[in-house]
Amino acid sequence: MYLWQKFSRVTAASTPWTVDALPVDSVGNQAPPGPGQPFAISVTTRDNNGIPPHRLAIAYHGPTTAPALTATLYVWDANTQRYYAVSTAFTLTAEAITFVSIMTIANPPPSSANMDQGMAGGASFVLIVNPTAATTNGTYTFAMGPDLVTN
Repeated sequence: MYLWQKFSRVTAASTPWTVDALPVDSVGNQAPPGPGQPFAISVTTRDNNGIPPHRLAIAYHGPTTAPALTATLYVWDANTQRYYAVSTAFTLTAEAITFVSIMTIANPPPSSANMDQGMAGGASFVLIVNPTAATTNGTYTFAMGPDLVTN
């Protein structure tokens, strides 16, 4: 197994962990995730065998006494230029993998009207973790990857 998107947050008495925010552009409008935002992951419509991802696997590792943390997963919609919550808040447990259902939107049919839309079936997700319970000093590491299993 290799969860290919990883990011860490550090908390200490002198440097508290602040919550990540949904990406915005220079004038404050919501914007798609870009470089330097490791809490985002882009997923293709299907893997090399044609199987679409159905869930996102999220692993969490923290200090020895790391508490359960609350998180929310958002998806970027390029058509409306907005983020939408994929799930209600869910719990991430240290040293465990949490699965969150994701959608796989099909590409639009080829036509002259949508030829410039690119691959609409891909999706960019942003994981926002609430650090409120992260009272134990140390490094909190998260890793994400698409899961093809449907059960």
